Amino acid sequence: MTGLSMPPDDALASATSAMKRIKTAKQMPLAETAYLRLHEAIREGVFKPGQRMMEIDLAKWLDMSRTPVRDALRRMETEGLLTHEPHLGLIITQYDRRAVVELYSIREILEGTAAGFAARHATEFEIAELLQLAAEQEGLKDDIKGIAENNRRFHRIIYQAAHNRFLVRSLDAVLVTMGLLWEGYANFMSESRVQASFREHSALAKAIASRNPQEADEAARAHMRGSLQERLKRLPSD
Repeated sequence: MTGLSMPPDDALASATSAMKRIKTAKQMPLAETAYLRLHEAIREGVFKPGQRMMEIDLAKWLDMSRTPVRDALRRMETEGLLTHEPHLGLIITQYDRRAVVELYSIREILEGTAAGFAARHATEFEIAELLQLAAEQEGLKDDIKGIAENNRRFHRIIYQAAHNRFLVRSLDAVLVTMGLLWEGYANFMSESRVQASFREHSALAKAIASRNPQEADEAARAHMRGSLQERLKRLPSD
């Protein structure tokens, strides 16, 4: 396990780009800003599982005092994103194969339920958005950032189209933990998996558009199983 090292400029740019889509620091408490930026950095692979998260270094990186950083780290520890290790302090939580399978199993159920609800309750506008995003994927080809953004929007629209706030809360909680598994989209998605994901998104969008809850549920679950198999290929054997 290594200590905190400052990432290169291109990684920093990638990790902070999402903040433009959220809110500026002046519009939210500094602790919330720190939390969002650190969480995004983990998702982008700037900081990796097993890496120490040193409060003083993070405060310098975020260009803020240690108090909001400390609050953000406490929140991340409560959510399971960080783990306190003896003689090391806080590190980014590492999950073994069993934990990854358990996490994807829960997400499969939730994603399937959301897709089934979307098939019942989606507006015509939401369906049009899903079909458009599915159609746009092929044109992205090697644009990893574009693919990642398309994927994020696609799933978010399904959650919105389910029109069930409690389901969305459950999905959001799982997705917080899922952030530990990304380590950068480019490091996760092989070319073959990207193409398979395109096909799965297309099938899922069509099932929702046809108002077929069972088919939509099954398509969403198959999509999650495909993602899990790709993830397991990149994890060490127990």
